[in-house]
Amino acid sequence: MRELLWDSLTSRQFLERGIVTPGFVRYMLEEHQSGRRDNTIRLWMLLMLELWFQHWQAELSSPVAAHG
Repeated sequence: MRELLWDSLTSRQFLERGIVTPGFVRYMLEEHQSGRRDNTIRLWMLLMLELWFQHWQAELSSPVAAHG
């Protein structure tokens, strides 16, 4: 799960959405991983939002959606 979280929230695609600044995301991830702060809820919400974006982006770009 940690790899999915880091890969998703530090990806160029996620960061280019402009939802949060890259430095802030990295800070939250590092803070959480080190145990300094429990950012579970914030990170989970950002991950779910990114996965939702990916899902709908794939749906909208599929040939079925284009002809439906």
